[in-house]
Formats: sequence, C-alpha cells, structure tokens
Amino acid sequence: MRLDVFRRVLRIPGLPSVLILGFLVKVPMVAIPMVLTLHVTMGQHHGFGQAGLVTAMWTAGVALGAPIQGRHLDRNGLRPLFVVGTVGQALFWGLAAQMSYPVLVSSALLSGLLIVPGATISRLAIAGLVSDELRHTAYAVDSMLTNVSYMTGPALGVVLATQATTNVAVYGIGAMLVVSGVVVCIRNPPFKPRGEEQSSAASPPPFSQWFSRGLATALACAFAAGTFSSGAEIGVVAALQHNNQMGWIGPLMLMFGIFSIVGGLAYGGLSRGPSAVVVVSALGVVTILLGIAGNTFWLTLSLLPAALIYAPAFAATAAAVSAFAVSGARASAMSLYSVATTVGTSLGSPVAGVAIDRGGPRLGFAAVGGMILLISLSAGALARHSRQPAIPMADAPSGNIDKEIVMSDMKRVVIVDAYAPSMQLAAQFREAGVALVRVQSTKEVPRFYQASFDLEGFLDNIVHEGNLDETISRVAVHEPIAVVAGGEKGVELADALSAALGLPSNGVELSEARRDKYIMVETVKRAGVPAARQIMVTDEQQLDMWHRSIEGRVVVKPLRSAAGDGVYFCDTPQEAIAAYRKINGATNIYSEKNSGVVAQEYLCGTEYVVNTVSRDGRHRVCEIWRTSRIGANGLSDLADAGYLISRRGEAQDQLARYSMQVLDSLGIQHGPAHLEIKLTNDGPRLVEVGARTAGGNIPSYAQLSIGESQLDWTVRAYLDPEAFHRDADKDYQRVRYVANVALVSPVEGVLRSYRDLNSIRQLESFHQMQVYVEPGERISRTVDDVTYPAAMLLLHDTEEVVMRDANTVRFLDGHGFYEIEPEVSGA
Repeated sequence: MRLDVFRRVLRIPGLPSVLILGFLVKVPMVAIPMVLTLHVTMGQHHGFGQAGLVTAMWTAGVALGAPIQGRHLDRNGLRPLFVVGTVGQALFWGLAAQMSYPVLVSSALLSGLLIVPGATISRLAIAGLVSDELRHTAYAVDSMLTNVSYMTGPALGVVLATQATTNVAVYGIGAMLVVSGVVVCIRNPPFKPRGEEQSSAASPPPFSQWFSRGLATALACAFAAGTFSSGAEIGVVAALQHNNQMGWIGPLMLMFGIFSIVGGLAYGGLSRGPSAVVVVSALGVVTILLGIAGNTFWLTLSLLPAALIYAPAFAATAAAVSAFAVSGARASAMSLYSVATTVGTSLGSPVAGVAIDRGGPRLGFAAVGGMILLISLSAGALARHSRQPAIPMADAPSGNIDKEIVMSDMKRVVIVDAYAPSMQLAAQFREAGVALVRVQSTKEVPRFYQASFDLEGFLDNIVHEGNLDETISRVAVHEPIAVVAGGEKGVELADALSAALGLPSNGVELSEARRDKYIMVETVKRAGVPAARQIMVTDEQQLDMWHRSIEGRVVVKPLRSAAGDGVYFCDTPQEAIAAYRKINGATNIYSEKNSGVVAQEYLCGTEYVVNTVSRDGRHRVCEIWRTSRIGANGLSDLADAGYLISRRGEAQDQLARYSMQVLDSLGIQHGPAHLEIKLTNDGPRLVEVGARTAGGNIPSYAQLSIGESQLDWTVRAYLDPEAFHRDADKDYQRVRYVANVALVSPVEGVLRSYRDLNSIRQLESFHQMQVYVEPGERISRTVDDVTYPAAMLLLHDTEEVVMRDANTVRFLDGHGFYEIEPEVSGA
C-alpha cells in the first residue's frame, strides 16, 4: 500500500476543500431518514409503518429528482441548481415541524426532488480536479469520508431528537442543509474536467449517445453495492437479536466503519484498482459467508473482510461511472449513480427482511449476498458478450473507415497510433475476430507516416486534441477490452487510456520512463539493474567534460525519437558537441522538435533484440534476434542484418533474465515490448526499450520460422489470458532459419538502377525483398533505420545456407551496386 499517493491527491489545489465541503453536505443528508423517522414516531406519535412511508416518499423524490438535476447540471452548471435546492430545503425544514402527517408525506417527496446529493457534487468535482492516474485514489478518499458521514449523521440526528426534541432535530438538520448549500453556492466547485468549462451552455447529448453498456455495468454494480448497505445491516441486527447480543451493535458498527476506512486506504494506495465488477462480486461472496457465522464472535470476524471491501466497492463503482461518462453528460451519469445506490439501499432492507422472516439471519445474508453476486456477474457478462452499437450509423466516421462493422457486436480493441509499422498487429487482431478503433495521439499525422496513412478497416478514428478526458469519453463509448500502443509515439496515451478505463494497463506513473531514454536508463538503474553511464546534456561545456571523463566513445541521441533517428557515435568531445548541435531542437521523425539530448557511454558487444509480451506481470520471450553491424558512412555501429536465434543458450539465458528485470523496473506488466540489448564483457546492458511491438516486419518474419511471433502473443495476452499463462514458459522452436538483411547505401543522388538485384533474387535462401527506394527516386546514404534502400528476407531449412547468402548480399552491396543519375551541370 502506497500512502504517498494520498499525499499527492491531497496536494491537488482545491481538492481538500471540495472533499471537506462534500462531507459537510453529506452529514445532514444521510441523517434525514433517521430524523424523519424519529419525528413521525416520537414527535407526531405515529407508528413506524407511517414513518417508513415518509422516508420512502423522500427517497423516491431523491431517485426521481437525480436524473432531472443531472441534466440541469450538465446544461446550466452547479450554482443555479443549488440556489433552487437550498431555497426548497429551507422552506421544507423550516415548516416540517408544524406540518400535519398528510402534508409531511407529500412534502417529503418534494424535498427529495429538490435536494442535491452531496456525494454527486464531490464525485463530479473529483472528476474535474483530479488526473486519471489518481482518480481512483481520490474516490477512495471520498468513499471513506462518506462512511464517516454515515457513522456521524444518523447518530447526530438521534442525539438531537432524544436529548432535546424532534423539532430541534428537524430545525438542526435543516439549518445544516441550508448552510452547506450556501457554502456550495459561494464555493461553486468545478465538476467538469479541465477544458470543458466553456461548454456548459451546450445542449447535453441524447441519452442514446452517452448511456453505454459500460456505464450500465457500472451502475448495476453500484446498485448491488447499495443493497449491501442496508441489507447487511438488517442481517447483523437480526443475527445479534437471535443471539441475544444486541449490546454488540454499537461496537460492531464502529469496528465496521474503522475497517472500511482501512480498506479504502488499501484500495486507494493501489497503482490501479480492480474493476468494479471484481470488487462488488467479492462483496457479494463475503456477504454470503456472513451467514456461516454461528455466534457473535464469528460474526465479528466474518464482518472484517466485508468491511475491508465496502469502501473500495463504492470507490470502484464511482470511478467506473466517471470513466464511462462522456463530455456533456457527466452530471447526468453521476446522478444515475446516486439513483442506483439510493434504490439499492432502499431495496436491500426489504430483501433481507423477507428472507430473515422465512429462514433467519443466515438466509438474509445469503439472499443479499446472492443478489449482489448475481447482479455484478450478470452485468459484467453482459458488458463482455452482448455489445450494442457504440455509435449510431448516422454518426459513423466518414472516409475509408469500415462502416460495415460499426453496427457489429464484435469485441473491440483500441490501437493508439496505428500507422504502417503496426498494421500487421491490426491484421492479427482482425483475424481473431476483433473490431478495431484507432486513436491518433497527435492532431496531425507525422510527415514520416503520411504516405502510408490508411484508415481502412477501423471502426472509428479518434484524434486526440489534447483534452485527455474528452478522448477517454470518446473511447469509452466503444467499450474496448484493451488499449494497445501501435508505435512509440502512442505509448503514453495508451497508458493513460487503459488506466482510466480500468483495462489491463501499465499505468501512468512510469509512462515517461518508457519513452524518455534518459529517464528510462535511470529508472532501470534505480531498480538495481545494470545499465550504461549517461548524462542529460544541458550545455556543450558539460558534454565536453563528461566525454573526457568517459575516456572512450559515446553515443549522443534525442530523448524521444526512434528508428535510429539522430543517433551519433562520437569518438571525441568535438564530435559529441557537433552531434549535440545537430540534434538539439531539430525536428524528428514524429514531426516534433527534439526536447532534449542524452549522452551515453558506448556499449561494446553484440547487440540483440528481445521481443516480449506480458500479461499480469508475467513475461513471455517471443523472439530473440542477433544483429550484425558494420562501420559505414561515418558510423561505427550501423546494423545491417538480423538473425533469429534459438531460445536457449548461454547468451539467450542471460538476455532473457535481464529483459525481465528491465520490464519489471519499467512497470511493463501488460502488452508487447521491444528491447535492444548489448551483451558486453560485463554482461547485458540496455540500449533502449519500446513498450510496443517490434517494427520493420520483424514479428512476421519470426512467424515464418517458428510459426508464431510477438503479434500472436499480443493478441493472446488480451483475448485469452488463460492460454497465455498456460503456455508462456514454453520455448519457441525454429523449424526454418531466417535472416533479415538490409542494403547499405554508400551513395546519394537520383537512383537510376540497382545493378545486381537479380543476383540477390537468385540466392538459394531468397524469400522476398522490400524495395524502399525505387529507380527514379532520390537515394541517401544509409545512416539509420529509415534510410535503408532495400531489405531482403532469407529463409531456408539449413542455417548455413542462410548465413552464406547473407554474406553474399554484403559482398554484392557497395558503390558498384548503385547506378546514379549524373548531376546536371548548373542545375
């Protein structure tokens, strides 16, 4: 449990005051049923049945009024609604003590209609103030404060009614409601995520566009959790009465409240909380187990797990509703949450009561727990297997997006930044029967990908405009089962989306370390995993001094680029400074200016590529590739080929162990990863890692050799976790030998022809060729992964044939291989 995360939450500007304000609103509100009951029975001398009718009318008013209030909140904001509600409460509670019973019954309904639930306001405010990574923690705090309000509010009403008079209790609770309402009007806490404040006057979207199955699942779980609040309480009272131990009621309720807070702390301290379905289902199971307790001692022990799960259940359901609430309908969704919990609480008591009358406390616990379990599991199954259209056909995206699958009931997976390098992953998901939603992390398509940009086969294309909550809402409508990064640029947004939606996620705490090459290596080293010496370059003098201290070659590269873009191998401080000048502020392949430069010691040794897939923190080594490298075009370490090697061996065992340490240190618990590692004389050392599939068609080449690849395992991890865990430790076996060999251009100009391309095609192991620069196009000297003019795949049953042909390719390649158009004089 990480208590430091609570400090981070409570340091968010404005949040502590919102939580306190929400608590002050909740205290008198949760006291209302008790005060009304005591006023009718003690003040007006009616029976408990008549008192129950008054509280039922008030509860019905709350349930009926909440959706209406939600629509007004979305349209007009908080203050107008609270002004009307506060005036209404002042009138009701100011006159309630003088009302006759019939008038009180009808007026209670109006009071319920006008009251704005304090929990709704605080939960909406949390959504507006708190980032996605900390929101479940903030909801845990709110849930714990709600528990405290339930411990104090009714008790306060009892004290006022019994120690003074019921009229004093009525006026007192009314005064607290009015004062808290005035404070809310003055404070006017935000309840919309940043960036949406200006849209309050816009009409809320139609119900059909924001009420998704994901939201329905969350509301069903909230309803189920609400039934526990009253149903389990009735069961405990009945059990104590059956055991003639009613004196235990106070200590048991106090203990329950304390352990509920402990459970909230534990849940809020998690980096990512379990889903609402899981938490509420667990609450149902422990409720059933309460019936096994044969005496008060065992009842007390049995209550502990229920208490520990109670606050997390409400925090998880509130976070789920917040995640599925779309822009323009957040208050409406959260108001339905209040309805769900209110109705659940109202039905819990009669369900438990009827069961207790028929079969005693054990049947009461079984009935309530069984209902909770049935509702939560059914809702979860419905969300997974009975998907409805996420968007109407009339609103389906235009262009090349496949409209035929918009109305399908297929499972959906989101790929962030699905460009050419990740299209094979998209195809693998489609073959598994999954519909795909594309999210674009930048407003514009990076120039590097524009030529190959294609939306065909995607259900929707969501462009992230910078407002994370808006993007989350648009993605949530599709109810995806997974969010996967399609490329390096999409890693951080994929982390944020998957975490916010409660899907398998690596979380956001280490997202930057999975992208920033300096922070990446420092994070690995802090975890005790050996890695290169390095500095974040701040100026030329610092770089000069550091390079001299290294006494050898260094590598200078951008913090956040990819594909070898801007990587320089420097033997002298002067070369390092020249590289720094070229990199710093230059535009990288993602059409962004480099935000910084890192310098690292050169790692001497063979470089390997390890492609992995993870699920729930368990890692699968899918492929290990050994690269060969040459000195060319001013580079001392240019990759020219990759060879898929066997899973086992001294080097492979070292690489696998080291890779898993790196994955753990960077928090990669789910999904694919592409690690580049040098095997030095001192052991493995990380070059860099990407939390995404390997590029360059590498996984598809592995499929030709071993029958599967990182692509297959990625799909398996998300669609069939059980199969993943069952087979994760099985070694892959090569049935054919494969190599990916690139041409290394030593020339530049307009290419007229490749002179010996047919000789390569006639090699015994030749399988296919990809030509990136065609005759008539401009060719550049090869200096990184994006300037190879062509690459060929060699495949054969005999490893020696593949090795021989790879050497032949390297023999043929050179200055004489390329015919360049002569330069036109004066041009």
